[in-house]
Amino acid sequence: MGGELAPSTQIAEAECLANGERSQFSDFIPAFALLAAGLIALLIAFAASSEDRGQYVIVTAPWADTVQTIRQISSTGGGFLEFGGFSNIVLAASSDPDFVSSMQAEGAWLVLPLPRLAGCFALSGEAEK
Repeated sequence: MGGELAPSTQIAEAECLANGERSQFSDFIPAFALLAAGLIALLIAFAASSEDRGQYVIVTAPWADTVQTIRQISSTGGGFLEFGGFSNIVLAASSDPDFVSSMQAEGAWLVLPLPRLAGCFALSGEAEK
């Protein structure tokens, strides 16, 4: 009986090891869920806290062509301001109250108001600061 395990203990140990190998990825599922929930909460807070100043962040499909997105912005009454951090994110300006719904109809995934003014724009009174 020195250092040997009983056969039932060996089987149980082998099952634990096998389950442990399979559960390596599943150990990260709660972390990924919290990350996704946090990003969604940030997006909601971002959208709720910013007022509509006529400038927007436009997010299209990751495979969307940037030139096509700029054409869509132009055709819906907006103007291109600058590129975002990724090829499917652009900043645009429009005074058209239907711009958001028009861009969504053109296939934009998200159209959110910018929390700050981009480019050479300033609200009245901000230019003197």
